[in-house]
Amino acid sequence: MSGDYLMRQIEDLARFLAQVLLQRQPDTVQIVDEEGRFSQGGFLKYRLHKLLLEGRINEAENLLFEEIELQAADEYLPVALDFYEAVNRLDDGQLEARNFTRAEIREGLEQVKKIYGTRE
Repeated sequence: MSGDYLMRQIEDLARFLAQVLLQRQPDTVQIVDEEGRFSQGGFLKYRLHKLLLEGRINEAENLLFEEIELQAADEYLPVALDFYEAVNRLDDGQLEARNFTRAEIREGLEQVKKIYGTRE
C-alpha cells in the first residue's frame, strides 16, 4: 500500500469520526475554560503537542489512551482526532525516525472509534 493512499484513508477516517461521533464538523479544542483555567482537553492537547514537538509520538499516544481509559470525557475526542491528524501530517521519514507508522495511526483512530462509538 502506498503512503499517499494510507494518508488519505487516515484523513478520511478522522473526518468521518469527527462528523459521526461529534455530530458536527471538527473544530478547535477549547484550551482555556470560562474561568481562565486550562480545560481537561486543553491541558491534554498541550501535553500531547509538547511530546510531538519532542518527537515522542509513542509516549504521546500512550498518554492519550491513559487519559481516555481513565475517563472517556467528551472533550478528549476532538483532542484524539487532532492528535492523529497532526501525526498523519508528518512525512514517512519523520514517522520512521520516531518509530511510528501510518498503520499505527489507523489502529489508534480505530481504537478511539471503538471507545467513543460504543459508550453511552
